Amino acid sequence: MTTIVDTRDVALYEAYDNRYARQEARFGVERRASEKAPIIDISPFVTQGTLADRKTVAADIRRACIDIGFFYVRGHGVCLSDLAELDRIGKAFFALPFEVKMKTHASRNAADRGYTASGGVEPDKTAATFSDIKERYMMSRELAPGEPASHKAGSSQWPDESNAPGFRGFMQRHIRDRLVLMNRLMCAFAMSLELPETFFEKQFARPGVTLALN
Repeated sequence: MTTIVDTRDVALYEAYDNRYARQEARFGVERRASEKAPIIDISPFVTQGTLADRKTVAADIRRACIDIGFFYVRGHGVCLSDLAELDRIGKAFFALPFEVKMKTHASRNAADRGYTASGGVEPDKTAATFSDIKERYMMSRELAPGEPASHKAGSSQWPDESNAPGFRGFMQRHIRDRLVLMNRLMCAFAMSLELPETFFEKQFARPGVTLALN
């Protein structure tokens, strides 16, 4: 049962209704007003730090999720040079001639992976209701050895190497790196809930994964 509070007594909560009251009796939690989005260093989970350090990070994650519902991460193991290359290689793809990009249009793919031009997947049907001015390129993770096709995994379509050199190889590796990060975060979330670190392993053994370049 949620405890109802007078939001006029709580700074920064004036815009919230009582569904988001700061006290929640069932779980013994109390929200604290936040002026900044938390930045949490998760490196103890990435580098297998000490149990004490991982517990400290897990407690920070729990507090962030209670207070505001999201947080930034650092110490995530994805190097800045890879993020810079992701930006470069993505911009290089979008700079290709339109007819080249259309060779990997999402409509050619059963899982809707690939390129989508401005206007969305079906621009003629949506033009009167909203304007979608972005281009995007959607990819999924590769199938694990022996894994049956599911969750759109292994369904990416890729531009020809001659048009986008290095695009496929880099993106496949980058998605793998993000999957490693996902698994580390699952351990952190489990510990933040006072569960065994491996609690979510079975549920996320074959995750549905989408990486989108916008």
